[in-house]
Amino acid sequence: MADKTKSAPQENAGRHSKYAFVIAACCFFMMFVNVGIVSTSFNVYQPYIVEQVGDAGGSLVITFRLLVSAISMVLIVNYYHLLDLRVGITLSMVFAAIGMFLFGFMQSLPGYMFASIFIGIAYGLGGNVAMTYAINRWFANDIASVVGVAATGSGVAGILMPPIITYAAETISLSWAFWIEAIISLFFAVISFLLLRNRPSDLGLKAYHITDKADRRRAKGLPERKSIHQYTIPEDVQLSKRAQFALAASAFCVGVFCTSAVFYITIQMTSSGFDPVFVGGMISLGGLCLTFAKVVTGRMFDHIGVRKGTTILYMIEIVGLIAALLIPTGNPLFAAISILCMYWGGSINSVGLPVWGISLSHPENRSKLIKNLQVCFTTGGLVFNFIPGFLVPIFGGYEISYVLFLIMTVISMVVITTLFKKYLHAPGLFSKRHDEVHA
Repeated sequence: MADKTKSAPQENAGRHSKYAFVIAACCFFMMFVNVGIVSTSFNVYQPYIVEQVGDAGGSLVITFRLLVSAISMVLIVNYYHLLDLRVGITLSMVFAAIGMFLFGFMQSLPGYMFASIFIGIAYGLGGNVAMTYAINRWFANDIASVVGVAATGSGVAGILMPPIITYAAETISLSWAFWIEAIISLFFAVISFLLLRNRPSDLGLKAYHITDKADRRRAKGLPERKSIHQYTIPEDVQLSKRAQFALAASAFCVGVFCTSAVFYITIQMTSSGFDPVFVGGMISLGGLCLTFAKVVTGRMFDHIGVRKGTTILYMIEIVGLIAALLIPTGNPLFAAISILCMYWGGSINSVGLPVWGISLSHPENRSKLIKNLQVCFTTGGLVFNFIPGFLVPIFGGYEISYVLFLIMTVISMVVITTLFKKYLHAPGLFSKRHDEVHA
């Protein structure tokens, strides 16, 4: 009788613990809205905005959004401490809806900057940091893989929204393009509020363990693979001040090339004579690539390690930036290579930075490090983003800006790979030779 009493709760917990995947789906919706709509696919609007307010004005709109995002990220720990995940994530998506509604009514630089306040708040309070908080609460293993899947929300938005935006803007009006996205954002906000729960303990559960791969591998006599939680710094290992600065500097550079390079690629293409419909199609293709890349990147990090996976992403990004410099030749092949590689490399932000934060931190300061990396990322985009618009009158195009993007990418790659190499032999830190180190 006692055995039956014990087994019933265990079976119930096992069945309902899969609610973690509902939380992952809500993170997908959040990334679709707060990153995909307000950032990933927003660059499709850039040629239309530049046409109304000029190159410098277009840069200021994006820069102001990044400024608000950075300020919001500074407050994000207190924000989720006050509201917790359910209300906090839902409210961030409501901010996105309000911002897109306002964009549809605006036709001037002050109006666009005012609307940018709301989408900046949405991105800052409901992007990668919030996603990482939720997944780290609800999943006990394979964190990088789950982060990669949930982060595909922004990539899916990058696939679906550009052709819809372009069609609406060209056939109906630019205002309706914004309003359509506002309605979608509000819809996902309602769905998320209905489904989200703050933590497993609210349902009497523990964080979900996806599968017992380690036991199966041991049964087959195979070496154990470490999950992302086993790639964390032990209590007796601390990042030096120099290492912390290097990590922040690398995240800053990631913000430069992941934010500005993608935002200005549509103008680089249209100013080189490419048709807006073709450009919208390319951005949609880029979103498809980004979606696939996030899933692959998460699995890659879990299987070959963060160091090797990060290096691969940087090399792909470099190829994309070199191709972007060749877009003015008018060859569509360079345009396609640029879009595909730059969007694939963009998973350095959506998957790379959260996983860096999880892996390089102790549990007690994990939220702080993840937040700081995102703040540095956003600051990088903020500091540099206004520059391309002001360089156009001097150099006659965006090529000089892409040279600077390329330089910053190389700097970031050198810094982060050097950091990983230095800490590679620390126990449990990005090393599949964890047991050998302790031996």
